Amino acid sequence: MLALAAGAAEATGIRRLEFLGHATLPHGHPVGGTPVGGLSALAYDAERGVFYALADDVGQRAPARFYTVRLDLTGGKLDAGGVTVDGVTFLRDVDGEPFALKAVDPEGLALAGDGHLFFSSEGYVDEGVAPLIAKIDLQGNVRELLRLPERYLPRSRKGGWLRKARRRSASGVRHNQAFESLTLSPSGEWLFTANEGALHQDGPAASVETGSPVRLSRLRARDGGWAAEYLYRTEPVAETPVPADAYATAGLVELLAFDDHRLLALERSFSVGAGNTIRLFEVDLSKATNVAGLRSLERRDNVAPAGKRLLLDLAELSIELDNVEGLAFGPPLADGRRTLILVSDDNFNPRQTTQILAFAFGEEPVSVADVQGHGHRSPLESTWIFDATGVVTAIAPEDGGGEVWVTEGDEWGLRLTSSRLPGGLAPGDRVRFRGRVAEPARSGALSVTTVVGARIEILSSTGSPSGGLILGGAQRPIPSDHVDDDSLTRFEPDDDAIDFFERYEGLRVEIRDALVVGPGSRFGECVVVAGGGAGTTPRTRRGGLRLAPFDPNPERLIVSTSLLDEPCRARVGDRFDEPLTGVLHYDFGSYRLLATAPLPGVISAPVVAPIRPLADGPGLLTIATFNVENLHPDDEMIPRLAAVIRDDLGSPGVVALQEVQDDSGPEDDGTTSAALTFAALVEALATDGGPRYEVHQIDPLDRADGGRPGGNIRVGFLVDPRRVEVERRGRPGAEVAVEIRTDERGPLLFPNPGRVTPGDPAFAENRELGYRATRKPLALEIEVEGRRIFLINAHLKSKGGDDPVFGSRQPPHFRTEEQRSLQAARIRGLADELLAADPKAAVVVLGDLNDHEFRGPLTVLTAGSLVNLIERVPEPDRYTYNYRGNSQVLDHVLVSPALEAGAEILIQHVHADFPVPRPSDHDPVLARLKIDQDGSPLP
Repeated sequence: MLALAAGAAEATGIRRLEFLGHATLPHGHPVGGTPVGGLSALAYDAERGVFYALADDVGQRAPARFYTVRLDLTGGKLDAGGVTVDGVTFLRDVDGEPFALKAVDPEGLALAGDGHLFFSSEGYVDEGVAPLIAKIDLQGNVRELLRLPERYLPRSRKGGWLRKARRRSASGVRHNQAFESLTLSPSGEWLFTANEGALHQDGPAASVETGSPVRLSRLRARDGGWAAEYLYRTEPVAETPVPADAYATAGLVELLAFDDHRLLALERSFSVGAGNTIRLFEVDLSKATNVAGLRSLERRDNVAPAGKRLLLDLAELSIELDNVEGLAFGPPLADGRRTLILVSDDNFNPRQTTQILAFAFGEEPVSVADVQGHGHRSPLESTWIFDATGVVTAIAPEDGGGEVWVTEGDEWGLRLTSSRLPGGLAPGDRVRFRGRVAEPARSGALSVTTVVGARIEILSSTGSPSGGLILGGAQRPIPSDHVDDDSLTRFEPDDDAIDFFERYEGLRVEIRDALVVGPGSRFGECVVVAGGGAGTTPRTRRGGLRLAPFDPNPERLIVSTSLLDEPCRARVGDRFDEPLTGVLHYDFGSYRLLATAPLPGVISAPVVAPIRPLADGPGLLTIATFNVENLHPDDEMIPRLAAVIRDDLGSPGVVALQEVQDDSGPEDDGTTSAALTFAALVEALATDGGPRYEVHQIDPLDRADGGRPGGNIRVGFLVDPRRVEVERRGRPGAEVAVEIRTDERGPLLFPNPGRVTPGDPAFAENRELGYRATRKPLALEIEVEGRRIFLINAHLKSKGGDDPVFGSRQPPHFRTEEQRSLQAARIRGLADELLAADPKAAVVVLGDLNDHEFRGPLTVLTAGSLVNLIERVPEPDRYTYNYRGNSQVLDHVLVSPALEAGAEILIQHVHADFPVPRPSDHDPVLARLKIDQDGSPLP
């Protein structure tokens, strides 16, 4: 280990610590005819730019020695090849001879300002060899032996010196537990050392149950005089050995002085079967009792021990640790930071390694603003910070630990995560905290600047935190034109919404005149815009935000109630009558306000009644598409779904359903039949006065069509037999593809119904293309008033797997469009084949196509002869789904030219604007088509 040379400026303590990397030396690396190993101490010589590394060798492999070592910290990193051993220096006793075998057990090393070194030896107590501390020159010659107090010398039970091998000591140092550490204060005045474990008379050695009372000693460097001793309590053995009676040890293995009163302490614990635990502590002697006059430290409750707090458990490095014993300050980096170097003693064991670890540290205070920084990633990422302070604004406890948000003034906020929160912690408390700065992120999402593994100390309580920074409105407008326009290469919070929200991440904020644009979800969330939505476009008739081709509406903000007991149950168009207050956070691909106060009252939007449904009649066919959201036989929403079909859709002649689960619903038990599911809905429709629909569907193979595992969702048709006829043909099956055949009347489907290309990579799992299995479209040929009509009911691949709009890749990549576009091409292929056989064929493609009218998959469908009727819906009403506050179209009805003329369409907004519980998250779409018997469209 090393202390700074005399005359160096006093340190103020470590406030930030960054791991720079590690390197290893080959086992037995030869230098000067000796095997390099057993490195138990380091000292840095700034004048020569080298380290002196002391070998813990009692003379069994070579005489006692230290090595000259160089580290390459170019670029502020220590890489695998960054350690060079230049030479070896042998230690010589007062007679100028190499130390005899077992005469010394070298452990501690410190460099004095006059160019001399101090070194310590544990001795070899089991063979009567006492420990020592000596002053040597850089050539290894002993110039002075320091006198040790009698209490450290091993003595027998009769009080005599231990001179006979293997005799048990009654007082003094334990074998292999003596002066492991040595350091010189920066002033050069004081030399510090400590025994690794307790003296016999002071207490027990460390065990799994207890630590050990160690004497940490202060010596005058000028004459070696013992000035003071302090009680230092080591930690217990960290892990129970395996088996439980196997070898285990723990103790203080190194000290490093910051000034005359404060030091770093390195503790090492080892257990057979568990390995090493290495911890770095900060030690303060300023209030500790001088125990030099005490014969024993047992039962000394009135003794104030050295102050001690954990800085770092090296297990947090997530690398395999060896027997780390040496600790030294190193050279400064180019950016001015100082370095801290650790080294391991491999015990000359080929199964261990000589491991060098490098850290950079800073002594300046760390603020919340320093950690959060100006940008999407913290400038202190991967750095451990100490002694930062803030005021708690929110707490999310979980199983004894949790998340805590702190703020610094009104401009900066930060998240902390901890496995253990202090008791009584509450918003408004001023706290001191430490931990590692990290940027955790889900795949494709932005990271969140977080102090992980935080240790939090309550300093005081200031009461409730202040109101918060106002976001939105005229005071601090949220950018609404775009999320990002520079691929995250510039940080522009005044221009890019993604940068704006990042700037205030973790801060306590306030949203005034919040307009609800996304209804209460099953997660208890809703979505708002500030300032009553002033200036936001395009809008829906009910006050929502409509998704447009080049406007993702980035001003939206999710309101999360995860910190509260109350969910948000507002609907689109409602307004909160008081400001919303909480902390700004990012999760699940979106920025959100974590509400910290009960949600204010709601000013309800005017109720808008559903549109009168399009009526059926001669020469007409009403047809609807409806995603019924994981419908299963026990779904309590079945009566409400039936009411929507009967009342709001007017009992259409055909209802194309999507997302129908099997008879066991979400239970993954191998069931694939959905007979009970369909029957429950059909019965509810018939009971409530609707028609008794016929069901046309095909059971999928188990777990082959995507959706909730075991749910086996599929598409299906409800057909009113009073108006619509269906001629069943062939033997439909999950893997049977529908074909186009012809008769004297033109094209027909075989089988009928039939699945569309079920084995095609677009629908079946294809790992080579990265496609997952999805539900297969279902084609059904019906006859109305003598006219064949071909229906294709589709539920295309979901958007799961796309980049979030507020994601780490800008612009986001919507990778699932590729599969949906291929699926759309297969569907259009079937439609084109029908139209090739008969240009006047009546073809309808409808369903939950999981994409917008302006995106690629829909343009694939409309690139041929199909016309998307959804584009006839007035823009303020053109949406069927609300995703995180964006009202958008996912459900479509497309028709061939024979059905285009006179076709009408409407969207019944009975679900998308409303909070849960609701029958579905989709609005149904109803179309009315004009049909004649000769196949020509009506004028």
